[in-house]
Amino acid sequence: MKKNFFLLAYLVLIFISCTKTDECINCNESQTIDPKSTDNSNLQGRRLSTQGYLKYNNVMFKGSHNSYERRESIEEQLNYSNPIHQNNVLALEFDVWRNTPKNYNRTNIPSNTWVVNHWPHPGKRGRTLASYFSQLKNWHNKVKNHVPVMIKLDIKSSNGGYQNFHEQIDWYLSRFLGDDVIFSSREMFKDPNRSLRHNMLYNEAWPTIDQLRGKFIIVLTGNDSFIDQYSKFLHNRRTAFAMKKQNIGKTDDISSGIWHANNTINNNPNYIFYNFSMSNIKDIKDRAGSKEFLKQMARRGMITRVYSANNRDNWNLCKSLKISCISTDKIKNHDWARIDCCRILVKR
Repeated sequence: MKKNFFLLAYLVLIFISCTKTDECINCNESQTIDPKSTDNSNLQGRRLSTQGYLKYNNVMFKGSHNSYERRESIEEQLNYSNPIHQNNVLALEFDVWRNTPKNYNRTNIPSNTWVVNHWPHPGKRGRTLASYFSQLKNWHNKVKNHVPVMIKLDIKSSNGGYQNFHEQIDWYLSRFLGDDVIFSSREMFKDPNRSLRHNMLYNEAWPTIDQLRGKFIIVLTGNDSFIDQYSKFLHNRRTAFAMKKQNIGKTDDISSGIWHANNTINNNPNYIFYNFSMSNIKDIKDRAGSKEFLKQMARRGMITRVYSANNRDNWNLCKSLKISCISTDKIKNHDWARIDCCRILVKR
Protein backbone atom coordinates (compact mmCIF):
# COMPACT_ATOMS: atom_id res chain seq x y z
CA MET A 1 0.00 0.00 0.00
CA LYS A 2 2.78 2.37 0.98
CA LYS A 3 4.59 1.48 -2.24
CA ASN A 4 1.48 2.34 -4.31
CA PHE A 5 1.10 5.62 -2.44
CA PHE A 6 4.65 6.70 -3.26
CA LEU A 7 4.20 5.65 -6.88
CA LEU A 8 1.01 7.72 -7.13
CA ALA A 9 2.72 10.72 -5.53
CA TYR A 10 5.60 10.41 -7.98
CA LEU A 11 3.25 10.36 -10.96
CA VAL A 12 1.40 13.42 -9.65
CA LEU A 13 4.71 15.31 -9.34
CA ILE A 14 5.60 14.44 -12.90
CA PHE A 15 2.22 15.66 -14.12
CA ILE A 16 2.55 18.97 -12.25
CA SER A 17 6.05 19.58 -13.57
CA CYS A 18 4.90 18.95 -17.16
CA THR A 19 2.11 21.48 -16.85
CA LYS A 20 4.64 24.20 -16.13
CA THR A 21 5.08 25.76 -19.55
CA ASP A 22 8.80 26.32 -19.32
CA GLU A 23 9.44 22.69 -18.42
CA CYS A 24 7.07 21.04 -20.85
CA ILE A 25 8.48 17.80 -22.27
CA ASN A 26 7.22 18.71 -25.74
CA CYS A 27 9.51 21.76 -25.71
CA ASN A 28 12.52 19.51 -25.73
CA GLU A 29 11.42 17.61 -28.80
CA SER A 30 13.42 18.54 -31.88
CA GLN A 31 11.22 19.43 -34.86
CA THR A 32 13.70 20.85 -37.35
CA ILE A 33 13.12 20.50 -41.08
CA ASP A 34 14.64 17.45 -42.74
CA PRO A 35 15.49 18.63 -46.27
CA LYS A 36 15.58 15.00 -47.46
CA SER A 37 12.08 14.26 -46.25
CA THR A 38 9.23 14.21 -48.76
CA ASP A 39 6.59 14.81 -46.08
CA ASN A 40 7.05 17.64 -43.62
CA SER A 41 3.32 18.37 -43.50
CA ASN A 42 3.00 17.70 -39.78
CA LEU A 43 6.28 19.26 -38.77
CA GLN A 44 4.73 21.56 -36.20
CA GLY A 45 3.41 18.59 -34.27
CA ARG A 46 1.95 19.31 -30.86
CA ARG A 47 3.11 22.91 -30.81
CA LEU A 48 0.00 24.01 -32.68
CA SER A 49 -2.38 21.25 -31.66
CA THR A 50 -4.59 23.63 -29.66
CA GLN A 51 -3.98 26.83 -31.63
CA GLY A 52 -5.17 26.13 -35.16
CA TYR A 53 -8.76 27.14 -34.40
CA LEU A 54 -7.72 30.75 -33.67
CA LYS A 55 -8.42 33.49 -36.21
CA TYR A 56 -5.33 35.04 -37.77
CA ASN A 57 -5.97 38.41 -36.15
CA ASN A 58 -6.16 36.87 -32.69
CA VAL A 59 -2.62 35.50 -32.50
CA MET A 60 0.84 36.75 -31.58
CA PHE A 61 4.02 35.66 -33.38
CA LYS A 62 7.68 36.45 -34.04
CA GLY A 63 8.89 38.37 -37.08
CA SER A 64 12.28 39.28 -38.46
CA HIS A 65 13.26 42.88 -39.15
CA ASN A 66 14.94 43.57 -42.53
CA SER A 67 14.96 39.85 -43.21
CA TYR A 68 17.28 40.17 -46.23
CA GLU A 69 20.07 41.64 -44.02
CA ARG A 70 20.22 38.75 -41.55
CA ARG A 71 23.03 36.25 -41.26
CA GLU A 72 20.38 33.57 -41.40
CA SER A 73 18.99 32.69 -44.81
CA ILE A 74 15.29 33.18 -45.49
CA GLU A 75 14.73 29.45 -45.22
CA GLU A 76 16.65 29.24 -41.95
CA GLN A 77 14.61 32.06 -40.42
CA LEU A 78 11.38 30.25 -41.30
CA ASN A 79 12.49 26.79 -40.18
CA TYR A 80 10.69 25.20 -37.26
CA SER A 81 13.58 24.74 -34.85
CA ASN A 82 14.40 23.63 -31.34
CA PRO A 83 14.85 25.34 -28.94
CA ILE A 84 11.92 27.59 -29.69
CA HIS A 85 13.89 30.88 -29.70
CA GLN A 86 16.00 29.69 -32.64
CA ASN A 87 14.38 30.88 -35.89
CA ASN A 88 10.62 30.08 -35.91
CA VAL A 89 9.82 33.34 -37.70
CA LEU A 90 6.30 33.87 -39.07
CA ALA A 91 6.81 37.32 -40.63
CA LEU A 92 9.47 38.58 -43.03
CA GLU A 93 10.31 42.10 -44.22
CA PHE A 94 11.82 43.32 -47.49
CA ASP A 95 12.62 46.93 -48.37
CA VAL A 96 11.93 47.34 -52.09
CA TRP A 97 12.63 49.89 -54.81
CA ARG A 98 10.96 50.20 -58.20
CA ASN A 99 12.44 50.24 -61.67
CA THR A 100 9.51 51.35 -63.77
CA PRO A 101 9.19 49.16 -66.89
CA LYS A 102 7.22 49.92 -70.05
CA ASN A 103 4.57 47.91 -71.85
CA TYR A 104 4.26 45.25 -69.19
CA ASN A 105 1.35 43.11 -68.00
CA ARG A 106 0.65 40.23 -65.64
CA THR A 107 2.59 37.73 -67.73
CA ASN A 108 5.65 39.73 -68.77
CA ILE A 109 6.40 42.13 -65.91
CA PRO A 110 10.19 41.78 -65.42
CA SER A 111 11.77 40.47 -62.23
CA ASN A 112 13.88 43.62 -61.76
CA THR A 113 10.77 45.82 -61.51
CA TRP A 114 11.30 45.50 -57.76
CA VAL A 115 14.78 45.26 -56.23
CA VAL A 116 15.69 44.82 -52.57
CA ASN A 117 17.88 47.15 -50.52
CA HIS A 118 17.62 49.40 -47.48
CA TRP A 119 19.31 52.46 -48.92
CA PRO A 120 19.97 53.73 -51.58
CA HIS A 121 18.11 52.57 -54.68
CA PRO A 122 20.34 49.80 -56.12
CA GLY A 123 19.17 50.31 -59.71
CA LYS A 124 18.26 47.61 -62.19
CA ARG A 125 21.24 45.50 -61.17
CA GLY A 126 20.02 45.17 -57.59
CA ARG A 127 18.97 41.83 -56.19
CA THR A 128 15.41 41.21 -57.27
CA LEU A 129 12.46 40.64 -54.99
CA ALA A 130 11.67 37.65 -57.20
CA SER A 131 14.90 35.97 -56.07
CA TYR A 132 13.70 36.10 -52.47
CA PHE A 133 10.29 34.82 -53.52
CA SER A 134 12.12 31.88 -55.06
CA GLN A 135 13.64 31.10 -51.65
CA LEU A 136 10.18 31.35 -50.07
CA LYS A 137 8.73 28.91 -52.57
CA ASN A 138 11.58 26.44 -52.05
CA TRP A 139 10.82 26.42 -48.32
CA HIS A 140 7.09 26.23 -48.98
CA ASN A 141 7.56 23.17 -51.20
CA LYS A 142 9.31 21.40 -48.33
CA VAL A 143 6.70 22.37 -45.73
CA LYS A 144 3.43 22.75 -47.64
CA ASN A 145 1.34 22.60 -44.49
CA HIS A 146 3.11 25.52 -42.81
CA VAL A 147 1.18 28.07 -40.78
CA PRO A 148 0.60 31.40 -42.59
CA VAL A 149 3.60 33.68 -43.05
CA MET A 150 3.31 37.46 -43.33
CA ILE A 151 5.49 39.06 -46.03
CA LYS A 152 5.83 42.80 -45.38
CA LEU A 153 7.02 44.84 -48.36
CA ASP A 154 8.29 48.29 -47.37
CA ILE A 155 7.93 50.46 -50.49
CA LYS A 156 10.93 52.81 -50.44
CA SER A 157 10.61 54.11 -53.97
CA SER A 158 8.66 57.09 -55.29
CA ASN A 159 10.35 57.36 -58.68
CA GLY A 160 8.01 57.43 -61.63
CA GLY A 161 5.07 58.53 -59.51
CA TYR A 162 2.16 56.27 -58.66
CA GLN A 163 1.35 55.30 -62.25
CA ASN A 164 -0.32 51.87 -62.10
CA PHE A 165 1.27 50.82 -58.83
CA HIS A 166 -1.83 48.85 -57.78
CA GLU A 167 -1.73 46.71 -60.92
CA GLN A 168 2.05 46.56 -61.04
CA ILE A 169 2.56 45.13 -57.56
CA ASP A 170 -0.35 42.70 -57.92
CA TRP A 171 0.96 41.45 -61.27
CA TYR A 172 4.43 41.04 -59.83
CA LEU A 173 3.11 39.03 -56.87
CA SER A 174 1.05 36.86 -59.18
CA ARG A 175 3.92 36.11 -61.55
CA PHE A 176 6.81 35.60 -59.13
CA LEU A 177 5.15 34.28 -55.97
CA GLY A 178 1.93 32.79 -57.31
CA ASP A 179 -1.77 33.29 -56.65
CA ASP A 180 -2.08 29.74 -55.33
CA VAL A 181 0.11 30.44 -52.27
CA ILE A 182 -1.17 33.95 -51.46
CA PHE A 183 -4.15 34.66 -49.22
CA SER A 184 -5.29 37.84 -50.94
CA SER A 185 -7.05 40.84 -49.51
CA ARG A 186 -9.96 40.34 -51.91
CA GLU A 187 -10.78 37.03 -50.20
CA MET A 188 -11.80 39.01 -47.10
CA PHE A 189 -14.73 40.69 -48.85
CA LYS A 190 -17.78 38.65 -47.95
CA ASP A 191 -19.67 41.86 -48.69
CA PRO A 192 -17.87 43.55 -51.62
CA ASN A 193 -19.82 46.77 -51.09
CA ARG A 194 -18.44 47.38 -47.60
CA SER A 195 -14.98 48.29 -46.34
CA LEU A 196 -12.27 45.84 -45.39
CA ARG A 197 -12.65 46.91 -41.76
CA HIS A 198 -16.39 46.24 -41.86
CA ASN A 199 -15.90 42.78 -43.35
CA MET A 200 -13.34 41.93 -40.69
CA LEU A 201 -15.30 43.27 -37.71
CA TYR A 202 -18.84 42.36 -38.64
CA ASN A 203 -18.59 39.58 -41.21
CA GLU A 204 -15.81 37.74 -39.34
CA ALA A 205 -13.82 37.49 -42.54
CA TRP A 206 -10.48 36.27 -41.17
CA PRO A 207 -9.99 32.52 -41.59
CA THR A 208 -8.44 30.42 -38.83
CA ILE A 209 -4.78 29.48 -38.68
CA ASP A 210 -5.59 25.97 -39.87
CA GLN A 211 -7.59 27.34 -42.81
CA LEU A 212 -4.61 29.52 -43.78
CA ARG A 213 -1.99 26.77 -43.76
CA GLY A 214 0.32 26.87 -46.77
CA LYS A 215 -0.39 30.57 -47.42
CA PHE A 216 1.58 33.83 -47.50
CA ILE A 217 -0.08 37.10 -46.52
CA ILE A 218 1.36 40.14 -48.33
CA VAL A 219 1.32 43.47 -46.50
CA LEU A 220 2.41 46.79 -48.04
CA THR A 221 3.79 49.76 -46.14
CA GLY A 222 6.34 52.51 -46.74
CA ASN A 223 5.46 55.20 -49.29
CA ASP A 224 2.32 56.62 -47.63
CA SER A 225 0.75 58.08 -50.76
CA PHE A 226 1.26 54.85 -52.72
CA ILE A 227 -0.22 52.73 -49.94
CA ASP A 228 -3.19 55.03 -49.36
CA GLN A 229 -4.09 54.94 -53.03
CA TYR A 230 -3.57 51.19 -53.25
CA SER A 231 -6.00 50.67 -50.36
CA LYS A 232 -8.65 52.87 -52.03
CA PHE A 233 -8.39 51.91 -55.69
CA LEU A 234 -10.77 48.98 -56.31
CA HIS A 235 -9.92 47.91 -52.78
CA ASN A 236 -12.04 44.74 -52.93
CA ARG A 237 -9.95 43.41 -55.84
CA ARG A 238 -6.46 43.80 -54.39
CA THR A 239 -3.95 41.06 -53.66
CA ALA A 240 -2.07 42.64 -50.76
CA PHE A 241 -3.16 44.28 -47.53
CA ALA A 242 -2.22 47.86 -46.69
CA MET A 243 -0.39 48.55 -43.40
CA LYS A 244 -0.63 52.01 -41.88
CA LYS A 245 2.33 53.59 -40.12
CA GLN A 246 0.94 54.77 -36.81
CA ASN A 247 2.26 56.88 -33.95
CA ILE A 248 0.84 56.61 -30.42
CA GLY A 249 0.36 59.88 -28.56
CA LYS A 250 1.26 60.20 -24.90
CA THR A 251 -1.73 60.16 -22.57
CA ASP A 252 -2.47 58.91 -19.07
CA ASP A 253 -6.22 59.01 -19.63
CA ILE A 254 -7.61 55.55 -20.41
CA SER A 255 -10.83 56.89 -21.93
CA SER A 256 -8.71 59.07 -24.24
CA GLY A 257 -6.71 56.01 -25.34
CA ILE A 258 -9.90 54.14 -26.17
CA TRP A 259 -11.28 57.12 -28.10
CA HIS A 260 -8.09 57.51 -30.13
CA ALA A 261 -8.01 53.80 -30.98
CA ASN A 262 -11.62 53.79 -32.13
CA ASN A 263 -11.09 57.02 -34.06
CA THR A 264 -8.02 55.56 -35.81
CA ILE A 265 -9.88 52.40 -36.80
CA ASN A 266 -13.01 54.21 -37.96
CA ASN A 267 -11.08 56.78 -40.02
CA ASN A 268 -9.11 54.12 -41.92
CA PRO A 269 -11.79 51.78 -43.30
CA ASN A 270 -9.46 49.82 -45.59
CA TYR A 271 -6.63 49.34 -43.09
CA ILE A 272 -6.58 46.46 -40.63
CA PHE A 273 -2.75 46.29 -40.21
CA TYR A 274 -0.83 48.93 -38.21
CA ASN A 275 2.93 49.43 -37.86
CA PHE A 276 4.70 50.95 -34.81
CA SER A 277 8.32 51.72 -34.00
CA MET A 278 9.91 50.31 -30.85
CA SER A 279 11.02 53.82 -29.87
CA ASN A 280 7.38 54.97 -29.85
CA ILE A 281 6.35 51.96 -27.76
CA LYS A 282 9.09 52.72 -25.22
CA ASP A 283 8.01 56.36 -25.02
CA ILE A 284 4.49 55.42 -23.95
CA LYS A 285 5.24 52.36 -21.81
CA ASP A 286 4.33 54.15 -18.56
CA ARG A 287 1.28 55.93 -19.96
CA ALA A 288 -1.96 54.18 -19.05
CA GLY A 289 -4.01 55.79 -21.81
CA SER A 290 -1.39 55.13 -24.47
CA LYS A 291 -1.13 51.48 -23.50
CA GLU A 292 -4.92 51.27 -23.58
CA PHE A 293 -4.77 52.45 -27.20
CA LEU A 294 -2.81 49.32 -28.14
CA LYS A 295 -4.93 47.01 -26.04
CA GLN A 296 -8.05 48.43 -27.67
CA MET A 297 -6.55 47.82 -31.12
CA ALA A 298 -6.06 44.19 -30.09
CA ARG A 299 -9.59 43.88 -28.71
CA ARG A 300 -11.05 45.14 -31.98
CA GLY A 301 -8.98 42.68 -33.99
CA MET A 302 -6.50 45.03 -35.65
CA ILE A 303 -3.19 43.36 -36.52
CA THR A 304 -0.32 45.33 -35.00
CA ARG A 305 3.40 45.11 -35.69
CA VAL A 306 6.40 46.54 -33.84
CA TYR A 307 9.89 46.55 -35.34
CA SER A 308 13.32 46.45 -33.67
CA ALA A 309 12.33 44.76 -30.42
CA ASN A 310 15.97 43.86 -29.82
CA ASN A 311 16.30 43.17 -26.11
CA ARG A 312 14.46 41.22 -23.43
CA ASP A 313 12.69 44.22 -21.87
CA ASN A 314 11.42 45.53 -25.20
CA TRP A 315 10.30 42.09 -26.29
CA ASN A 316 8.38 41.44 -23.09
CA LEU A 317 6.83 44.92 -23.23
CA CYS A 318 5.45 44.15 -26.69
CA LYS A 319 4.03 40.86 -25.46
CA SER A 320 2.33 42.59 -22.54
CA LEU A 321 0.73 45.07 -24.95
CA LYS A 322 -0.61 42.24 -27.10
CA ILE A 323 1.28 43.17 -30.26
CA SER A 324 0.43 40.73 -33.07
CA CYS A 325 3.83 40.62 -34.78
CA ILE A 326 6.96 41.39 -32.75
CA SER A 327 9.82 41.87 -35.21
CA THR A 328 13.43 41.64 -34.13
CA ASP A 329 16.99 41.44 -35.43
CA LYS A 330 17.73 38.72 -32.86
CA ILE A 331 16.63 35.68 -34.81
CA LYS A 332 18.90 33.20 -33.02
CA ASN A 333 20.86 32.73 -29.79
CA HIS A 334 18.69 34.95 -27.57
CA ASP A 335 16.55 32.88 -25.24
CA TRP A 336 14.00 35.69 -24.73
CA ALA A 337 13.19 35.97 -28.46
CA ARG A 338 10.27 33.59 -28.38
CA ILE A 339 6.51 33.98 -28.22
CA ASP A 340 6.02 30.98 -25.97
CA CYS A 341 7.94 28.07 -24.55
CA CYS A 342 6.33 25.47 -26.78
CA ARG A 343 4.42 27.25 -29.55
CA ILE A 344 5.39 29.54 -32.41
CA LEU A 345 2.14 31.44 -32.09
CA VAL A 346 -0.27 31.98 -29.21
CA LYS A 347 -3.53 33.75 -28.52
CA ARG A 348 -2.82 37.41 -27.77
